[in-house]
Amino acid sequence: MDTQNSRLLFEETTEHLLDDKSRLIVPVRFREVLQKDGGDCVVITPGFGQKALYAHTLNRWDSLSNEVWSNRKTTPEMSRFSRHFIGRSKKCFLDKQGRIVIPPTLKETAELNKELMLIGLFDRFEIWSKANWQKEEQKILKEMNNEDMRNQISSLGL
Repeated sequence: MDTQNSRLLFEETTEHLLDDKSRLIVPVRFREVLQKDGGDCVVITPGFGQKALYAHTLNRWDSLSNEVWSNRKTTPEMSRFSRHFIGRSKKCFLDKQGRIVIPPTLKETAELNKELMLIGLFDRFEIWSKANWQKEEQKILKEMNNEDMRNQISSLGL
């Protein structure tokens, strides 16, 4: 991955449908990022403290898993996290139509149903059920009314 494009790989929010076989069409613009950064594979992991899944490029996954590997014995908590993060990850290959199959255990973890939201977030994209994403958006809007949060956002020049 070149450093010029490493800051904003995935962006935008889009609605998608999960078909009866748990297949998700990955948007073309996301597929282009995947192709540039590891090929026709996305590595899906559970979200952290969220009812969502995180989807990483293969190269980003290699970097993340190496970081987890090097810190796996730091504390018992990190050992458990490593087991959860690495053990529940799944490599999903794009088919000829640009679809991936969401594994049943990850689908259940994120409470995914037919209506999904894909959220581009820099070096990954997130997969949410539409209902859970709407709840998350409400939390975000509420937090943005907090003065400390407004100050943090303002410090970004926005």
